[in-house]
Amino acid sequence: MKKISYIFLALGLLACDQEDFPSTTGLESLRDFNLNPIEGSTVNLSSINRDGEIVVEWGEARSGLNSDVIYTWMLDEADGDFSDPILSFKSDQEGLSNSITFTNQALDDLLIDLGLSIGEQLEGQWTVSATNGDITTVADPAVITIRRFINEIAPFNLATPADNQYAGLFDSDPDSEVVIQWDSTFAGFGTDVTYQWVADTAGGDFSEPLVTLDAEQSGTENELTITHQALLDLLADLNVPMGTFVTLDWKVIAATEDITKISEDVFSISLVKPVGPSKFMVGAATPAGWGWDNPIEMFQVQENTWVSFLNFSNDAFRFFAVRGDWDSGSNYPFYEGEGFTIDAAFEDANDDSNNFRFIGEIGAYKITLDENNKAITLD
Repeated sequence: MKKISYIFLALGLLACDQEDFPSTTGLESLRDFNLNPIEGSTVNLSSINRDGEIVVEWGEARSGLNSDVIYTWMLDEADGDFSDPILSFKSDQEGLSNSITFTNQALDDLLIDLGLSIGEQLEGQWTVSATNGDITTVADPAVITIRRFINEIAPFNLATPADNQYAGLFDSDPDSEVVIQWDSTFAGFGTDVTYQWVADTAGGDFSEPLVTLDAEQSGTENELTITHQALLDLLADLNVPMGTFVTLDWKVIAATEDITKISEDVFSISLVKPVGPSKFMVGAATPAGWGWDNPIEMFQVQENTWVSFLNFSNDAFRFFAVRGDWDSGSNYPFYEGEGFTIDAAFEDANDDSNNFRFIGEIGAYKITLDENNKAITLD
């Protein structure tokens, strides 16, 4: 259960330093305590976190003979004198604790009982009384505003494609799809939520997005499927040349009634229309590992030149001309024998297959395989 603690400065409840009572009198006494809040503190009750706790705490008022002190929290109108407070409750632990705990739902129910409508706020004052049975002392009141529930949409995050992904779009495969997903969310009052996917140029402010699309099922699903053809059309509209990457920022807007909520994050995706077939990288040095489930694709950005973007680990890998075909691989000695200049971050792994080994600093790189100039480089 999520807990929201309004402790000291959070609600401005700052207990003053206390003076010790003399122990020589033998008489019962009660240490004074005061509240010194920041005036105008506000508690906005949350309809999307109804079970979340609001904990109000204050300074301890110890009894002179260490008898139990019982606290009572009181709320009154702004001009009230607490002779007949509108709310009055013992603190936690049947009054023994110097704190009182409410859930958002419980406080909202209390405001409903006081006649407040949705979104209305109570401007009042609160205080705490402390008694040891013989003596009762009351702290100076503190001004507080408590606002009832409003309908709101819970925060949500983007999921896939992961941030900073790259996708190649081919005329020969226009029906391939990019599936975009995000976390589902909900409205505090249970109203239906719909979603829109919006994309803009990298660094854009989304004031005039390039693309706005409803999610699946008339906007009600937390995913969207876009064909490669639709993205190719977008590149054409943007006059992006073949072999040139264009980066889009994207986010999702959730809506219910007249309320909207933007995803907590903004992701980017880079698109390219390659000039020819791709090459592939497989190996433990790459996120793909030694398998064909998700090989690293190298896009042909100009004739006989391929690039890719990936995180390298200090391990081995190999280039392949055909996805899924182990016989189409080329190892370190092959390129060395062809007279290629090979980046110093690579060496011959000297394993059974003489693969490439990455020996540079682990991290994200752009790799270029340039057969025109016979070079394999990292940036």
